[in-house]
Amino acid sequence: MNGQITMALDTHNDLESRRRRDLGEFLRAKRALLKPSDFGLPTSGRRRAPGLRREEVAQISGIGVTWYTWLEQGRDIRVSDDLLRRLTRVLRLSPHEATYLCSLAGRHLTVSPHTDLRLSEGVQGVLDGYSLGPAFVLDLVGNVLAFNRIGDFIYRFTDYDGPRRENHLWRLFMDPYRKQLHVDWPDFARYVVGLMRGVFPIHSDDSDFHQLVEDLRNSSPQFRVMWETSAQQGATSLAPSRVHFQVPELGCLNFLSVRFEVPTNDARAFFLSPIDQRTAEAMLHLGESLSNPNSAILAATSADPSAGQDKIRPRT
Repeated sequence: MNGQITMALDTHNDLESRRRRDLGEFLRAKRALLKPSDFGLPTSGRRRAPGLRREEVAQISGIGVTWYTWLEQGRDIRVSDDLLRRLTRVLRLSPHEATYLCSLAGRHLTVSPHTDLRLSEGVQGVLDGYSLGPAFVLDLVGNVLAFNRIGDFIYRFTDYDGPRRENHLWRLFMDPYRKQLHVDWPDFARYVVGLMRGVFPIHSDDSDFHQLVEDLRNSSPQFRVMWETSAQQGATSLAPSRVHFQVPELGCLNFLSVRFEVPTNDARAFFLSPIDQRTAEAMLHLGESLSNPNSAILAATSADPSAGQDKIRPRT
């Protein structure tokens, strides 16, 4: 009997040791695929191996270098759910890769990658091919993952240097340009808060979503009031909604916003379609102008002193 117990323990230890080795190999492989320039790191100087260095991944993830080194080396250390979420974002894992990471780490949970989800080229191609209006993809916390050129022109996704610059929900309340963009901003903001309230129970274990709500409560009195009110009023409908913009050089634009699931990335794609002839014609004209770097619209927008930090810059 004792011999059988010993054999069982040895087998278990061998499996655990193999799992930790596989975890280290997986982390090293994903780290090698990352580009330093994508994280604002210098590309000059000698790098002995492709990708980010261990200390760079640790610094970006907000964890200790020694601890992360031990993790890659397959040492027997305990990992938290929060740390797995950080690594998932930094390593830009897909949903199935995130699940695999959890299994290797001995955790049985679904990690939402959020900000750094890698959309397939096909998804970006669909966005680029949509010319009727803005189109973009958000993760479950509202971070912008991808967009088309019309969307960038109207929302100015790439031209904001404040905190949470990639978060669509944060900028709705904290970016002055976004408040001016929406003709009916108070009503639209309440609608969005209602959507956030509707998905709040889904994010019960999501520290990123809770932190976003808390930061908005502390930073925006308007959000705080709307959020507290939504607790009594409940969630708003996910049905297609109307969106009204006042865009410099284009005037008032009216769209119907329709959302679609992107199941492979646990994300949502939004396509805005014109609901009147004037908006449709404006989008046609804008699409032609965006294809011409010398167009009058781009020149006028870039020279607009009221644009401030929101100058139009081409996507890279």
